[in-house]
Amino acid sequence: MTSQHYTATVYEPDPSVDRVEALTAALSSAGFTDVSVEEQPLRGGGTSPEITASHPTTADAVTITPFQRDSASDEDDPLEISAIFHENVRLSSWERDAEYASFLDACVDLVREIAARLDPEYVALFWVEDWERVNPGGSPLADHVTVPPEVGVYSESLRTDLDGLKSLYDSVSVRREETDSDHEIVVRSDGPWSETAWGDVHNWAEPRRADIPLDGVTDLSDPLGSLEPGECGTDVVISRPNGSPTFSNEALTLEWCYRDESDALRRVADDSFVRRVVGDDGPVGELPADADPDDERVSALIQGSIPTAFVRSSGPNDETIVSTVMALDMETSKFDLLVRLAKVARVDNVDDDIVATIAEMVTKLGEMDDQDGIDAYIQRKIL
Repeated sequence: MTSQHYTATVYEPDPSVDRVEALTAALSSAGFTDVSVEEQPLRGGGTSPEITASHPTTADAVTITPFQRDSASDEDDPLEISAIFHENVRLSSWERDAEYASFLDACVDLVREIAARLDPEYVALFWVEDWERVNPGGSPLADHVTVPPEVGVYSESLRTDLDGLKSLYDSVSVRREETDSDHEIVVRSDGPWSETAWGDVHNWAEPRRADIPLDGVTDLSDPLGSLEPGECGTDVVISRPNGSPTFSNEALTLEWCYRDESDALRRVADDSFVRRVVGDDGPVGELPADADPDDERVSALIQGSIPTAFVRSSGPNDETIVSTVMALDMETSKFDLLVRLAKVARVDNVDDDIVATIAEMVTKLGEMDDQDGIDAYIQRKIL
């Protein structure tokens, strides 16, 4: 098992439910096979059940330990069940290949099935290196759930205690659904989870400009809207979506562009139209005469609250933080990385020093060719 594995931890499950029976059923329902239960010795004496299973197409394994509270446990600690995935569960990499996408579907469905069968207060699927940040580490849970995991499941009572989930989530790409068990499941990824048992895509709630609170930290202005006519910058765009936008690496396109006198953004290479600058009330002005409405692109940077300092270039083809991130050869979501970097920058009011520091970090990422090393560097230096 890699030391950089993922874990799904279940907090405060219903104590009246037979955990082993519920967990084995959850694994089978989620599509895992070869489900088995073995008693494993405990260091203090006695045994505890350990459940193992594998995914049928990838052979990737999952091990679940339904912890039992003993007399030495701190009664203030949440009661936990831990599922260890022996393969990195990089949700942003769902397009890597069909088998990996199937494995990710099963992992996400397993979290959903566990919530339905064990009725927990909270379930978190996260990278084990994030343990100190994501693990609540105490009760009541509402006082300790402060960092959202990649997949989070929240009971109705926990959502009430948290006063909703807006305090946890921002403009990072999110899908969410309320289940029959009155849990809300939130996935911080743009994968096609509608193809699982979760329902059609229109049942997911995508954060939109109007839904994100203007709290002085989130900036929903167009980062290229601050450019003067003739000034150059880099935009990251997607085709205009029919439904909720998708910000996977494959969906994003980097555009080197400049702002013209009519508030249109045009490509540096050939002056062709990209999109209009976006103001508080939407796109500014009319479409240029040479523009086809179907060709106007949507900027991912507005959804990601990316600051102008990340996009402004000193010349037509000079690198920016955005262009450097987009050039990275990595599986990690580049959109999510830009959003996280923007958060870091805003802590220091996006001053020149912090922008220079972020540019150095991104350059360092570009020198790496190992995905696990990239993930570790992002966690250590950026998060």
